[in-house]
Amino acid sequence: MGSTAAQHELRLHDTDEAALPESYERDGVVLMRDVLSAEEVAEVRGNIARYAKWLLPALPEDWARREADGTLRGMYFLERVDPFFTDFAARADLKDIVERVTGRTATFASMETFHKPARVGSPSLVHQDGVYYVGRPIVGVNLWLGLDDATADNGALKYWIGSHHDGLVEHGGVEGDEFFRAIAPHLVAAMPDPFVAELSSGSGALHHDMMVHGSDGNASERPRLAMALTYTLEPATR
Repeated sequence: MGSTAAQHELRLHDTDEAALPESYERDGVVLMRDVLSAEEVAEVRGNIARYAKWLLPALPEDWARREADGTLRGMYFLERVDPFFTDFAARADLKDIVERVTGRTATFASMETFHKPARVGSPSLVHQDGVYYVGRPIVGVNLWLGLDDATADNGALKYWIGSHHDGLVEHGGVEGDEFFRAIAPHLVAAMPDPFVAELSSGSGALHHDMMVHGSDGNASERPRLAMALTYTLEPATR
């Protein structure tokens, strides 16, 4: 994967910068400050807590993932059963960011939370989202939204800059998780060092479905709550 060598560090953009599409096409990911205001972050966090307490217990078990100790690791499909998240998934400003950056018409596909709890948060093994689209005529993009500060010690995302240019890397199954796919450790070891995307609460990262990425576990005393919206993309408009 020769093109993944980081020739520069990713910089933090404003959401309306003209350089966003160029950076996305070159790097496979753009980092953006203030995608959500402090008030919006607090509102989303409160609704995630409400959903987990009152709605999740009555939903199918596979709508959530848990850590080994039972702590909540993540939740899926929130927009299907909760009006707040239905409305959040339909936000025109978030869709507009995706479309301006990618130059394509975007359609919301799914929503997920990532809880990464303090001390026990497990790693997200290195992978490409596009592995889940193999055999389907779907192109996707992931808008990750930080609801806590994400730092190197609490499991910030790691990106292999430019890796989207190299296509799909071989993935294998993950023991104990019949759904998840990950790049084999020996292949990851052969890659150059990743960029650690330390982002403050309210910031966002939009990444290509062929972007190689992952995150370490959280051994710190601080949680790293985040959510992601996945969009499918129509053919390029520019």
